[in-house]
Amino acid sequence: MHDIWNKVCYESSLKRKWIKELDEIYAKYESERKAMVCGLYYVKHMFPESKISYLMPCDVHRLIDSEAMMINQALLANQHALAKLCLNLMEKHLQMDISQRLRWEEKLQDWKQIKLNDTVTRFRDVMNSPHIQNPKNIQDTLSTLKSDQKTQRDKHMKPPRISKSSVAEWFSALSVINEQIDCIHIATMEKLHKNFENNWQVCLAEVDLFKVSTYGFTTDEIQNIVNVEILPLIGQRQSQTEIYLEKLDVSFKAFECLAKTAAYDSKCLFKFMCGAAQLWENHCAGMLNREQQLQSSLESLSQVHELENQARFC
Repeated sequence: MHDIWNKVCYESSLKRKWIKELDEIYAKYESERKAMVCGLYYVKHMFPESKISYLMPCDVHRLIDSEAMMINQALLANQHALAKLCLNLMEKHLQMDISQRLRWEEKLQDWKQIKLNDTVTRFRDVMNSPHIQNPKNIQDTLSTLKSDQKTQRDKHMKPPRISKSSVAEWFSALSVINEQIDCIHIATMEKLHKNFENNWQVCLAEVDLFKVSTYGFTTDEIQNIVNVEILPLIGQRQSQTEIYLEKLDVSFKAFECLAKTAAYDSKCLFKFMCGAAQLWENHCAGMLNREQQLQSSLESLSQVHELENQARFC
């Protein structure tokens, strides 16, 4: 658009130059005509009329002055006509310049509005695009979380043997799994926040790109467009993101509560199994002692029975 206006200005300067040259040419011709008329008048009137004997010299000079005045009036009328012609041409040219300037400014505003609408539409399309509304990295992170949760859920732990050492080993392995699940949740939440931050940076980069593409707008106009057209779209997306993150925070807080409950239940189960192991060990020790007593009684009875048999045979 500015190149077009530069061409118009160049054409306008040429027209002004031509008008000026035309005025100079007319002035030159008029000056030559004036000199020629004055020369002819001097030759025609001054010498012959001065020789007329029946006219008084004052009458001759009065006649000459009258003729000269008529010639001067004609010359002045010609100069006035030429000046008016030049003035009319310049005035018409200036009116045309003003009209062209107003039309150009109107078309420039139309062009700016078209570019603005196109840019805002493109920015709105970017904000509504899948990689902003439903980023792939977010979905990949959530899919990874589900996969890791399934992997941890599908792990099978063999029940411990009824001994304090095996129960302690089993509880240690269970605690490690719980810690791994907590770490997965924490890492996932951090990654989600980072991904949303990257998404936000993409939106800001689009705003900076819009500011660079000024399309003839001033800095204040660009800032006003950003405030009126662009920032509300980003604010809307930011509100959606905050709502989504709030829901995620609620979910992960539920995971934290579940982890605390699991840790508490694991400790209770550990205490119960330790008590069961202690009871079993005590029972086993009592059974072993009872077995030893029975074995000793059997040996004593066997010896008595053997002595009785020996006495009977004797």
